[in-house]
Amino acid sequence: MAQRIENGVDAAAALLLAGAVMYCATEFDLPVLLTTGWGVFSFLVCFWRLGLIGSPSDGFQLSDFARPAIQPDPPELLLDDVLTDIGEDPRVVRLFDPSAAPQAAPPDATQALYDALIELRRKFIQQS
Repeated sequence: MAQRIENGVDAAAALLLAGAVMYCATEFDLPVLLTTGWGVFSFLVCFWRLGLIGSPSDGFQLSDFARPAIQPDPPELLLDDVLTDIGEDPRVVRLFDPSAAPQAAPPDATQALYDALIELRRKFIQQS
C-alpha cells in the first residue's frame, strides 16, 4: 500500500514537470509534435529517476503483537423476554395497534371538500 502511494506521488511530480516543460515549449512556438515529445521525454526521465531514489527498506516493519480475543456481545443486548403486559404509555406498541388508529373520514367528506374547492375556485375566477 505504501509503495502504491509513493508511486502515485512520483507520477504526480513527473506530470507536473512534464506540464511545465510542455508549457515552456509552447512559449517557444515549437510544433505540437515536438512539444508532446519533450513532455513525454521529461515525464519518463523524471519518473525513472524518482524510482531510483526509493526507500532503502523493503517495507514497513511491524512489531509482533498479540491479537486480542473477540468478546461476544454483552447479554444485556439480547431480547429474550416476551412482552406480556403493556404499560400506561407504550407509544411504539400503540403505533401498530389497529384499534388505536385514527378513524377514517366518512366517505361523503371527500365530496364535500371537492365541492368547496370548486366553489372557492369559482369565486377566485370571478374576482380576477
